[in-house]
Amino acid sequence: KAFMDQGRLQETTSILLDALKANRPDQAQLQTQLLAMNLQQAPKVAEAILQMNLFTHYDKKYIGQLCEKAGLMQWAMEHYQGGDTSDLKRVMLHAHTMTPEFLIQY
Repeated sequence: KAFMDQGRLQETTSILLDALKANRPDQAQLQTQLLAMNLQQAPKVAEAILQMNLFTHYDKKYIGQLCEKAGLMQWAMEHYQGGDTSDLKRVMLHAHTMTPEFLIQY
């Protein structure tokens, strides 16, 4: 929190990545915060974190919404999977931004 209060996203991200590497259920809120702050301020970093598939306990619907706002439509679709079909339909309007391989697998 001290680093974030000073606007030090890179340091905060580094510390949290290390602290959360155990991927425990009780870390869900911190996992969500880590992904959220990066999606809002550094979407490329957030995408890299998501690609590493390190976390499984965060709020997927909320992160899906932030992925959508950040223009990361493939990630939004993955996070909306099994949820509200209206979210999926809305994201599918941006299918042209997704890779054909992703769409075929989906």
